[in-house]
Amino acid sequence: MTGYICCFSNELFPTYLKICITKITPEEELHNINLCIDSNMLPTSYYYVYSICVHKPRKIMKYMKKHLEEPYNGLYQTSIERVKSLILDYVMLHPKSLCNEEDNIETISQTSVTLNEIFKDNQKIRHKIENSIWKAVYDAELNQIACYKKDGLLCEEEYYTSLSSFAMDHHRHENPRRKIANGWVECECKKNKKWVIADKIRSKK
Repeated sequence: MTGYICCFSNELFPTYLKICITKITPEEELHNINLCIDSNMLPTSYYYVYSICVHKPRKIMKYMKKHLEEPYNGLYQTSIERVKSLILDYVMLHPKSLCNEEDNIETISQTSVTLNEIFKDNQKIRHKIENSIWKAVYDAELNQIACYKKDGLLCEEEYYTSLSSFAMDHHRHENPRRKIANGWVECECKKNKKWVIADKIRSKK
């Protein structure tokens, strides 16, 4: 089965998301949900937050439920960042889950958290694939990641707008068949003289 995982919200419940799967378009699903609302019980309508077309959406939804708190009246107390992170985790294990070519790790992982909220100027970043290591620093002025060393050799600086694009370029160099990368999980950054997984720092924001 192919369908959509949809996230809708309501201004009355700002910390909750209505997460559902559907065979129809997200717009049609949202319309149907709002048609069923009792205006006396819920005076405001739901609005669209996020959706993605996937194969076997029930399996992905089952995976997410294992990591989310029990819903309250069909609503999950979570954030869109958390939902995307869980989808990312599943897709990393099952790369063929995505329906559309334009949907990839990069587009899924786009969230309200930006590089300049996580990193400090010249903070060191690295990505490792077995014995191959690419090193970079965060350039605050450009709000980009500047790779300056590949496998111990200095190189002309190459700039990336995200951790995933940095990690993906490294993967392409080592394995051209590689299709996806999750930079937040794969990259490390130096903090207090220790290398830390970038996602651990992001999760504290």
